[in-house]
Amino acid sequence: MVTMHRSFRKSAIALALGFSAALASAAPDSTAPEAKTSERDWSADRLVPDEARLARFGMTESATADVQPTIHGDVSGTVQFLPSDDYRYMLVIVKLDGLDSGAHGFHVHAVGDCSADDASSAGGHFNPYNVKHGSPDDPVHHLGDLGNIQPDSSGRVETVINSEQLGFNGPVSVLQKAVVVHAGADDLKTDPAGNAGKRIGCGVIRADTEVLADDPV
Repeated sequence: MVTMHRSFRKSAIALALGFSAALASAAPDSTAPEAKTSERDWSADRLVPDEARLARFGMTESATADVQPTIHGDVSGTVQFLPSDDYRYMLVIVKLDGLDSGAHGFHVHAVGDCSADDASSAGGHFNPYNVKHGSPDDPVHHLGDLGNIQPDSSGRVETVINSEQLGFNGPVSVLQKAVVVHAGADDLKTDPAGNAGKRIGCGVIRADTEVLADDPV
């Protein structure tokens, strides 16, 4: 447990509330019948003042998904989420084993539930702004679209993905969502999941550390 001074904690909470309000006002109506296709600026640091980048991550320092295999695969390992030093990026640190050769779709899904043996309980892609599926480099894509991962000859992946959109607070929060690994490659264009095939691994994203302590007595 890390100790935070009371005054800084109150400031962080205030920033977090302001960040949530800014993102909520930017999000389109979730009841819209069709996904938006117009380009928009996704960068959280452009939606709110620079000092609110910290609030994008709230009071959570890091989170981890413990990925376990489904009935369709043998993949296992961890995926850790933590902010970069300047709070510009969410770093997604992937360490997985048991993958077949070739590219595999790699996504954050909307529901933090991997209880189904095929991971169908994790729902669809994390998509709070109701837009179309795409590449993480496209101006429009699901927030959960993290592209593909490529294992080495032993079936292992160790890589770091940078995201300017994901956070731990407000509508962009990955907490209590799920990491899902697919059997095939994501084609980075086809709704709803890039034709990436069956779900071979799943893990719920849970906070590792929350800074909640007051000043020590």
